[in-house]
Amino acid sequence: MTSPNSPLKIYSLFQAQPRQLQRVLVEASLSPGLPAVHIMGLPDQAIRESILRVKSALRAQGYKWPRTQQLLINLRPAFVRKKSTGLDLALALAILKATGQLKLPPELQIGGELLAYGELSLTGDCSAPADLNLLALQPEILSTPLLTGQGAPPSFTFPHFWVESLSQLKHLKASKAEEDSLHSQKLTPPPLPDLHFPLEALELLKVLATGEHHCLLAGAMGSGKTTLAEALWPLLRPPGPVIQGELSALGLDWRPLASPHHSTTPLALIGGGSPIFPGVIAQAHQGLLILDEFLEFHPRIQEALREPLETGQICISRRGESQSFPSRFMLLATTNLCPCGQLTPGQNLACSYSLQRCRSYFQRLSGPILDRFDILAFSSHWLRAPKHGENSHLPLSHILEELDLARQIQDQRGQQERPNSRLELSELRELTDPLTYSELLPEVGGLSQRRLRALLRVARSGADLDQSPLILGPHIEKALPWTLHNFTQLRQLFA
Repeated sequence: MTSPNSPLKIYSLFQAQPRQLQRVLVEASLSPGLPAVHIMGLPDQAIRESILRVKSALRAQGYKWPRTQQLLINLRPAFVRKKSTGLDLALALAILKATGQLKLPPELQIGGELLAYGELSLTGDCSAPADLNLLALQPEILSTPLLTGQGAPPSFTFPHFWVESLSQLKHLKASKAEEDSLHSQKLTPPPLPDLHFPLEALELLKVLATGEHHCLLAGAMGSGKTTLAEALWPLLRPPGPVIQGELSALGLDWRPLASPHHSTTPLALIGGGSPIFPGVIAQAHQGLLILDEFLEFHPRIQEALREPLETGQICISRRGESQSFPSRFMLLATTNLCPCGQLTPGQNLACSYSLQRCRSYFQRLSGPILDRFDILAFSSHWLRAPKHGENSHLPLSHILEELDLARQIQDQRGQQERPNSRLELSELRELTDPLTYSELLPEVGGLSQRRLRALLRVARSGADLDQSPLILGPHIEKALPWTLHNFTQLRQLFA
């Protein structure tokens, strides 16, 4: 039996931030006075109500409830508001410890600490909370033994102990699954749509799927921009062990897809509120974010994208509080360049609007945001491709084998978790043929570091598709239109 003065510390978990669990120390003590329960430490209403559930569970399992004393419960840290779906078990253990009724096997008391996270029924049955998977994102929390209830989610495979009810605390059931078993679970990609594309569009899809480059698709309406964007999702690389663990923790069966309408409010996309919640941008973490009709989105949304596109994080500040959420995604934006939807660089199309009005429309796109796209592609000339005849339009399945071979090359470089779009300039130089790089320097001497990096990133994807260990001249030539020439042509159009 564990005495009330035992040094054992009982911890549980609560959500201080969305999709992030934090440890809380649960303390209980008895003091003279009329029988009552006082919970301190800024609990929410659900935690306050849980004490009634715990009281019923303890009595149903044969434990005694203090009748002539006050029960004081403290949740530390006391200054943070707490919301939890699995505090019941820790509350019950803390009360049993305070009343001298707690009996635990030694394997749960390593280092004098115990982490308990479970829900109780009125009869004392114990079940695992639904958000237990979030621990896969924070394995450092599991530095102490974990005790939970039955029915842990299948993707939660970290070592833990579990009980069916409070009466079984001395007869634990161990689940010491190896972490590698999490990695053996395969996420299922969405079915490949039955779509056919002209060869040039398929080439772009191959490069985007290989390197996961941020891309802006611009062109006339009806030229296939949105269709190409939606076809990219099932072509994304199957996640490696680390990303797969994150997705499994969130209950996802594939990399996320977010495609909000351009009328979506900045609050919904960026996040905010009190308490702060993540928006669509953060919800697209490790997946694909499609922003169709990009210039129609609120300017605040465009500016909010600058930070996550560069750092993979989005920081939200509200009412003196600030929180950061992981937001590393692939951005694919589509847009018309003119209010009538017909204007295209290099084509003599009749536009019904004045040049001044076209300029004002295009000026909705800020220069810093435009520069953060690795690729700018014009879709209008896809319409000129013949729709009939041999090899004019090919199905998506036509490029699957090339994508698999390109990813094998990346795996050999140890890039399973990091696509080409995240390679730094120093790494790209090492992956470029020295002669090719020396010949490239005079031509790109006036480029910014970001443009040069984008050029080499896209060229690296072309080299992977060609099964080439080094970036060569043809790969640079293929990447130049997407990464440099199209940007120049677009600026000249509105100069």
